[in-house]
Amino acid sequence: IVMVTRSNEQKKLEKIYSENSNQLVLVYGARGCLKEDFIDNFCKGKNAFFYKCRNVSPEKQLQAFAHDIKNNLKAKSSIDSYDDCFKTISGIVTGKKIVVIDDFEYIVKKDDSFIKTLAKYKNQMFIILCSSSLSWINNDLDDLFSGEKDVIDVRLKLDEVGFLDVVRAFPKYSVEESVTVYGILGGVPSYLNRWNQSKSFKQNVCDNILDVNGFLFNEANEFL
Repeated sequence: IVMVTRSNEQKKLEKIYSENSNQLVLVYGARGCLKEDFIDNFCKGKNAFFYKCRNVSPEKQLQAFAHDIKNNLKAKSSIDSYDDCFKTISGIVTGKKIVVIDDFEYIVKKDDSFIKTLAKYKNQMFIILCSSSLSWINNDLDDLFSGEKDVIDVRLKLDEVGFLDVVRAFPKYSVEESVTVYGILGGVPSYLNRWNQSKSFKQNVCDNILDVNGFLFNEANEFL
């Protein structure tokens, strides 16, 4: 299995994290950027709490957030608000705390009080907001955060990976062969991770692009 790493972005995020002050970082990219793998890799060996938002009502969202805190952190106290959520995490997680909230747009679109909670706790823990909704980030995010413009300290966009990252991901290939793969798939991590370097180029193209069950067969339609 190919595992594409984002060496430049990882270094940037590690540098931000290593600074003395806590910050709130927005990590975002288009579908296929594999932000989850990127964040998982960054959080290894660190004190981190993860929550993946659901596309549900504000009430059910808060219940799910509280449930995950109680389940994963064995919290005993009552959690009735997002303020309680962050206060509980702060009281249980030791050392420098990381809170990762994936698909956070599902919260802030329906409950703007969450933004005020972020503003309150951003200096007490290292908060990472993640999203793959690129158009929403570009077109609507700033309007929602207009009342708290300084909440987000750093915006880290996960663009397509560079050619050197592709070369590192395919150690069995020559540079010329890596160029061919890069020419076919570009730098989309989810595409590159499906390419089997143990198979021939022809077989990969047949399996992944030409076969009706291949993961890239209908990919173009997804963007139309």
